[in-house]
Order: sequence, then C-alpha cells, then structure tokens
Amino acid sequence: MPIRGRATPFCCSLCNGSRSTAVDWATSSPPEIAAPPPVVEALAPFRFRAILERMQNAFLLPDEDRPLKPGSLAGVAAGIARGVCRYLVAAGYGCLLEAPLRSGRRADVIALGPQGEIVIVEIKSGPQDFRMDRKWPDYREFCDRFYFAVGHGFPVALIPQDVGLLIADRYGAAEMRASSPHPLAGARRKAMSLSFARLAALRLQATLDPQQPQSLL
Repeated sequence: MPIRGRATPFCCSLCNGSRSTAVDWATSSPPEIAAPPPVVEALAPFRFRAILERMQNAFLLPDEDRPLKPGSLAGVAAGIARGVCRYLVAAGYGCLLEAPLRSGRRADVIALGPQGEIVIVEIKSGPQDFRMDRKWPDYREFCDRFYFAVGHGFPVALIPQDVGLLIADRYGAAEMRASSPHPLAGARRKAMSLSFARLAALRLQATLDPQQPQSLL
C-alpha cells in the first residue's frame, strides 16, 4: 500500500542531530559513523593517563583483549596489582592504586575495609626491585596491616618475616603469611579514611573532567 501524506521527520544518534524523513532514510546510503575522539587520552594529565592505563591493564579489559608483556616489569607489576585487588575486593575491601601518602610516598595498593581498617600492599615484580627498596618501612605508619605482594617464582625468603605476604598473578592472590596488626591511632585513621574517600572521588571525577589539576591525583 502506498504511503499517504508527508513522511514524519525524525532524528537519531547516528545522524548527529540532523533531521531527515523515513523516506530519505530508506532511500539514502547508510551514513559513515566516525569513531569518537579520544578525549580522555588527549586532555588528561600525564600522571592520570599513566594511572588510567595501569587500571585498564589491571581491571577493565578482558584477559584476552590486553595481554601483559611477559618481559616487562611494568606488566608484571600491573598483573600482580590486578590479582591483589581482586583478592581484597572479594574480602570486602575497596582499593586504590598508587595512592599518595602524607610522607610523600605512594602506596602501590591501599585498601579500606568494611570496619575502617586500612591495608597497604607493596608490589615487588622481582628480587632486584625488592633489594633496591629502602622506603617500605615508612608505609607502616599509614596502615593497620602491611603486605608485600610478589609473583610466582619470587624467592620469598627475601621478604621479612614480620610483614604479610601475598602471592599473586593477574587472576587472583593468596595469603601466604598474615600481617601482624599494628592499629592506627584514631586521628591518623580518620585522616587516612578521608584522604582515601577524597582521592577516590577525584579520580572518578577525572573520568568526566580530565582537565582538572594534575596535582590532585
């Protein structure tokens, strides 16, 4: 049956707001859909781009979509971070990567538990990485429990006995030795919890407005 009357104009997301008719749409060739511009990659500060890339390596993309480079220490550390965070999230913690501390250090992984407990995990991608690290005792001032996380095959005899130990890969982690608790003072715990919440909110906001100041991240 022939269509009577004038075709009704309509608009959809594929036509970028232009108005056309059903007849025009049916008789015209399909429009070319351009890929969206990489706004976040183009505008984000360098530090945020590095954090975002590490988060994508660790959490966001399926395993087969972003394989880690076996010979890259950064890739090994990113895989361990992913497994550690999976383990902590399953235990009820929220996690942040590369979190700045008041001392000027950056914690590889910091986690906030359901009762307000704070855990810091220092990732070591290999023996040389551990031997060169002299700053790790400073982290104990900012957490209730402190762990090292290493990959399979790491010589665990290097890790001090008075700290916790996680063995991890990109799929998960296992606690090989529990960390001895050293509870934070109330004022420090409050300051750490507020800092954690603020940093998490700022990083979430940065996904919407990547032009915010680099120093906040």
